Amino acid sequence: MSKAINTIIYTILIIGFSGCTVGRFFKWNFAEIDDHKKFKNAPIANDPSSVFKFKQGSDSLIFPKIQIKDDSYEFEEGLLKSKTVAFIVLRNDTILYEKYLNKYQEDSYVNSFSVTKAFVSTLIGLAIEDGYIESIQEPIGKYVPTLQGAYAEVPIQYLLEMRSGVKYNESYYSPFSDAAVDYYGRNIKRRYPKFTLENKPDSYFQYRSINTQLLAEAVENATGMMASEYLEEKIWKHLGMKYDASWSIDNKKDSTLKAFCCLNAVARDFAKFGLLFLNNGRWQEKQVVPQAWVKAATTYDRPKNNFAYTYQWWSNNSYDSLETPGFDTSQLHDTVTYNGKSYYRYPDEDFMAEGHLGQFIYVNPEQRMVIVRLGKKEGNISPKWGEYLQWIARKNGVDPEALETD
Repeated sequence: MSKAINTIIYTILIIGFSGCTVGRFFKWNFAEIDDHKKFKNAPIANDPSSVFKFKQGSDSLIFPKIQIKDDSYEFEEGLLKSKTVAFIVLRNDTILYEKYLNKYQEDSYVNSFSVTKAFVSTLIGLAIEDGYIESIQEPIGKYVPTLQGAYAEVPIQYLLEMRSGVKYNESYYSPFSDAAVDYYGRNIKRRYPKFTLENKPDSYFQYRSINTQLLAEAVENATGMMASEYLEEKIWKHLGMKYDASWSIDNKKDSTLKAFCCLNAVARDFAKFGLLFLNNGRWQEKQVVPQAWVKAATTYDRPKNNFAYTYQWWSNNSYDSLETPGFDTSQLHDTVTYNGKSYYRYPDEDFMAEGHLGQFIYVNPEQRMVIVRLGKKEGNISPKWGEYLQWIARKNGVDPEALETD
């Protein structure tokens, strides 16, 4: 098919569907980090009177080369080639490295995509602490009454763990998928009653963004506040964020947050959220998030998600069979037996909020490190960013007893 014919078909699609989800999908193509400019947004204000300032460090860090397809690049060239726009490395509250690329600056806003899910999870923990939600054992339908059928009876815990069993098409490349309809659509709440189960809850790990959307809806109905307002009150103003943030909504009239994605902020402020979790939910002299919630949300001791996913946070700590060739067992941390097989993992107790296009807030408590990577693309690097960030933490490790932890 010729380029001219393709252009004609594309134009017809845009004209024919310009007022609907499919039209917006074709018009805007795939999700981008500047989509906050396309959507309406709910504001999240900082407290300009108490902006937290990072210390500046002078440590010389070791950065492995970045492999992209068949080519290997020195670190900063690799960042550029992989379409990275921001890269920050912290140790405790000290910036050891900070770089902005591809026309982005310190004050450039980025859509965090599924990194947002870790924020929503945290709001659930805060709503429980504040007494708005009794526990994660309660059914999601108690707080989202428009849900129908068996999905309404699923415990909040299984939504947090992506084990709800809901039927949902997570594809990001089809305009007709559930994920695309929720991302580009203008009435997310209208869709809630349509969702049904395809599997028994807690049977499988199935990454489904509707779970996070409903967790935020539960927070809103329980607190009587928009999740963006609750985030502002409980997190944004407590962490001394330097800039305001925003959260994209489906339309101006209904103002339903696209809560499974679309928290828009700058790299340094995302780093502060990582630092909050590095410090077990404590910020300076205040316990902002309950320590018990942080531990539960970042402990990977359950084989059912391959030890790599808990309450909307990921980890590199997936166990590998002891029979798997090519793994360095000299760093054996511990073992577990599951379904008759022995598994092991490396010693890092790391965890990360991860989003589309290679957005990361990576936390390594053992090395007291937080790393933020934001990009226009994932960049097709090998190994993937999660492992690469772990490499950085390992190669720049120091004696934990010599680290300040206050």
